[in-house]
Amino acid sequence: MRPNDLGAVILKKTDVIPWVQALLSSYRVVAPVREGDAPLRYRPLTAGATAVLDGGRPLRAPKEYFVPQVEPLLTFRGSGQALTVQPATTGESVAVILSVRPCDARALTRLDDVFLGRKDADSLYEGRRRATRLVGLACVAPSWGCFCTSVG
Repeated sequence: MRPNDLGAVILKKTDVIPWVQALLSSYRVVAPVREGDAPLRYRPLTAGATAVLDGGRPLRAPKEYFVPQVEPLLTFRGSGQALTVQPATTGESVAVILSVRPCDARALTRLDDVFLGRKDADSLYEGRRRATRLVGLACVAPSWGCFCTSVG
């Protein structure tokens, strides 16, 4: 590993897998995984699982970890006059998402504008964003399904 001028760390290709395995002991790690003949998808890694880190674009962007299709917004306890309502919490540990493409990372800043850039920020989204670290994967050239030239 060697730091660059921007404070980022650049790993040698031979150091990536041991580094990912070390992350699993302290973090919830999400990475592109191939399940049978299905397209790549971002999935939580478990010890011994193999992340696909050498190319191939996952079917969906990692945004699904920040904006789930279904989530509890409130919790209710008690009944009648003793009913209490509390906001839900994410309850998730710190996560590391591997192989995030530059266009997907840029798209997350657009989601930040929507969910955090208002007077009433979305606390669940904010909690997930604060608890997540992104590890980028540079693209050699845009593929047919990319829109990186559109978002900068």
